Amino acid sequence: MRKLQKLLICLFIGLFQLLIQEAFAQVDPSIEWKMMRLPHFDLMYDAKHQELANLYADRLEDNLSFLAKTFIAFPERTVVVLNDRTDLTNGYATSIPYRTIMIFPVLPGPNDSITDYGDWERELVMHEFTHILSFEPRRSIVKGLYYTFGSLITPNLLLPRWFLEGIAVDMETRNSSKGRLRSPLQDAAIRAYAFEGNWDRISLAEINETDIHTWPQGSRPYLFGSLMWSEIIALHGQKLISDLHERYGGRVPLLIEAPMAEITGDNYEDAFDKMQSEVLARANKQISDLKSVPFTEGPQLEMQAALENFSPVISPDGLKMIFLSKNDANKRSVKILQRPSLQVPFDGSQSLGEIDQRMGESLKDSLPVPRQHLQNLGSGIDESEEDSPPGGSIQRLAWFPDSQRFIFDKLDSIDRFHEVSDLYVFDLRNMKIDPLTVNQRAREASVSPSGKLAAFVHLLAGSTELRLLNLESKKIDSIYSPGLQVRISNPVFISENEIIFSERSKGREILKKISLSDSKVSEILGNFPDARFAQWTAAGLIFSSSLNGTGNVYLASQDLKSARPLTHTPTIVTTSAFDFLRSELYVSELTTKGLQIRFLPANPQTLIRGPLPAVQPLLADRYPTVDRVTPVIEKPAPENYTVWPYLLPHYWLPNLYFYNGGAVLGGSTAGADPIGRHSYSLNATYDTLPQTPSYSFIYRNNSTPAILSFKGFDLQTAVINTSLRFRVQELSADAQWELTGLSTDLYAGVGYGWRKRNYSATASLGPLDLESTGPSLIVHYFDLVKSGAQISYESGQAWDFMATQYLPGSDSGKGREDFRLYQASFEKYFSKWLPSHHAILLRGQAQYIDKNVTVGNDNFSVPYRSLPGTNSLFLMRGYLVGQFLAQSAANYNFEYRFPIANVYRGAGTTPLFLRKIHGALIADGITLDGYSYNLDSQKYDRVDSSWKPFWTVGAELKFDLTLGYHIPVTWFFGGYLALDSQYNKGQQFGFGLQL
Repeated sequence: MRKLQKLLICLFIGLFQLLIQEAFAQVDPSIEWKMMRLPHFDLMYDAKHQELANLYADRLEDNLSFLAKTFIAFPERTVVVLNDRTDLTNGYATSIPYRTIMIFPVLPGPNDSITDYGDWERELVMHEFTHILSFEPRRSIVKGLYYTFGSLITPNLLLPRWFLEGIAVDMETRNSSKGRLRSPLQDAAIRAYAFEGNWDRISLAEINETDIHTWPQGSRPYLFGSLMWSEIIALHGQKLISDLHERYGGRVPLLIEAPMAEITGDNYEDAFDKMQSEVLARANKQISDLKSVPFTEGPQLEMQAALENFSPVISPDGLKMIFLSKNDANKRSVKILQRPSLQVPFDGSQSLGEIDQRMGESLKDSLPVPRQHLQNLGSGIDESEEDSPPGGSIQRLAWFPDSQRFIFDKLDSIDRFHEVSDLYVFDLRNMKIDPLTVNQRAREASVSPSGKLAAFVHLLAGSTELRLLNLESKKIDSIYSPGLQVRISNPVFISENEIIFSERSKGREILKKISLSDSKVSEILGNFPDARFAQWTAAGLIFSSSLNGTGNVYLASQDLKSARPLTHTPTIVTTSAFDFLRSELYVSELTTKGLQIRFLPANPQTLIRGPLPAVQPLLADRYPTVDRVTPVIEKPAPENYTVWPYLLPHYWLPNLYFYNGGAVLGGSTAGADPIGRHSYSLNATYDTLPQTPSYSFIYRNNSTPAILSFKGFDLQTAVINTSLRFRVQELSADAQWELTGLSTDLYAGVGYGWRKRNYSATASLGPLDLESTGPSLIVHYFDLVKSGAQISYESGQAWDFMATQYLPGSDSGKGREDFRLYQASFEKYFSKWLPSHHAILLRGQAQYIDKNVTVGNDNFSVPYRSLPGTNSLFLMRGYLVGQFLAQSAANYNFEYRFPIANVYRGAGTTPLFLRKIHGALIADGITLDGYSYNLDSQKYDRVDSSWKPFWTVGAELKFDLTLGYHIPVTWFFGGYLALDSQYNKGQQFGFGLQL
């Protein structure tokens, strides 16, 4: 176990060094940033968002007063950034390099798992600041290490995800009027497990995981972690929160059982069992109460290769249905069904096609690809692991009156600074997609009865607007702006002049109606809470509401003053579609397989008589609703944003490595300012054998439209038991631009570099000095995405090209050589026509030097490349490191990757979880103008004929693991056969650990 601890700690250290430069979101350099120095927070924001910043300032300081009743250790200051760069609702917290909360202030949408909020800003910062307080405790020897090495010494950062996310969800609920532990959606998820008899199948080990592709995907730590904390606090009191955090703040990370046992007498497995028993009893009691009225039942709509199907919409002519579907790669697509006649219901065999998140690959469309986002992560380690999970990039579908076109919204990265939702139209007649808006932050659109107008929700930082798009003139008007903290969703035309929409404010969500002729807004059906997803049908207005504590579909009366239920579910029903020609209903109902479309074949208007039985929130006795009034504090005057206080080193990492005859001693650090304009890493070492220092640095500047990078290193070392010493020095600078006019995945730039190599051998050979300098042209492209059940990238490509002109020197005696170096690499993934999640990788890379130069400029081969993408080293598995040395070479790799098993198994709180097993068949080849190392003569031989090919074949077995609750790694084993008999005594087997 101690060896495992050391391994995990080393892995985390390396991971942090890699992540620091990417830990802060890149922001548009045109933004004028301001800073507000509050008593306990440095709040940074766009100058245009002063009112929103004032709102967050009040909640930050007020939340601290509530959390002070629970936590003991508090930081002196915390940085908070309001970063309105994306139309996804998200946020994260980290303590490295300094305490930072990043907030993306778009309000949650109606499809999000955090849709049932009260005061969103309060709950969001309560959640994230709880993370900061969870990380804060350091005592005993840990405190001494913290004062010595800085913020890297944060043991509680390594607590399980369910521990960290669970207490954050509990705090967001306990100290507000809403929160997820009062949410009808979270309660419905629990009842789904109980109703289907799957509750006991959940294990303590799996609730830490965010990479299990089955429902509830990345929500596991939030859902089950909050239930764990709720049960533990109910049994042992709220003081347990500070007691456990304080204990863990002074211990070796990852060993978490002892403090729990010492304080409560239980281990976490016992606590988990008690939670399961208590929650199941409560859920079964609710289901029993609800059963007093029979549940509405019907068959599910089955689609091949789909995990979830939801949000059905039936065309005006009644012949077509569109809906959203999610596969096991967690990617959304739009499915299109067309039934042969109105006499039959819709089913999955009637598929007309689909539009996936690559915008219609199956329909041969060529629009750009939106970036896929991981859902429901939240360890607080880096930006890719974010709280407040998004609902997905496609939010709503709506038909045009002609039944030949439909409108939808989709999220795109328009550049490296912005992710924006826009509207598109799909035309069934020509299978073509056309954009309706550009950079409008538009979603949830619907079309008027005439087909001439579209109403949509316009997103802003902390607010929403209702806007109207004239589809003929393309003119856009704002018709309703309710202000900060108010969410508008799902507008629907009930006539050419009237629109009904949902409005959520201060935890209350109701339906409202607006007249386009006079802009008059009125409330309707105000006694139906959480009223959303309205649809205007031939039967009238249908919508969903949590009136009875679950969530059902209701049909409003003609005067819009009352409504009666059309469904009665044990879980929750969200969206619905009314088949007016057959008087049938299709609904999105939550199950333990996620949202599924259920078909209710009987006339829904005659299914239910009388009111539905009602239930209270599942844990209502633990979380009584208390309205919080946020006091308004006196705000300091805004200051101009400055980066320099934050760029000072906040930690340093010692490096110590012993080898036969010497040792390497050193340290490293890294940092960035809160909005990511500047980032750097520094490393310095001293080698005791040659008694020389070495250093390296990387600096990146994101304050201009181009990404500016400056790198350098000076490496001095010696070869053991020889007189050979060598020194390698490099300095480079480059500027790269995102070519958004062509693709947001394409970058090009220029650079300039200098390098010097000094080899000191015996006196008879004398020293060898090589020096090169010159400009470079750089182009690279990357659009690879992997998620969910995928074991590999399955489509897309990446390629790089660099051309460098090394210039002649004025004094040739110093070894300066002039030549041109061309380097290129390419990799492409294929999966079409292959079994599910099988993939083929084709990779090639080449180097060419236009003249004979010193061997010191040659490139060499390696037996394994652990990082994805491409780099400058040639990959030849089955051979030794440096087996091939070439001035010019072509290297090609083939892999057939295939899944073996989705395991998803762990043991309690053991910091090791096995996720997937997969394998690959491989072939590597190289042709070169250079040298190959002969194992018999133990020297390099010139390749006997120019461009002679060398080959390797082999197979690999890989295990995807989660180490230390957070680190995704792959443990691999490989067997390789080098096919050239003269060089086949190299490495035949390989194994390793890959981050």
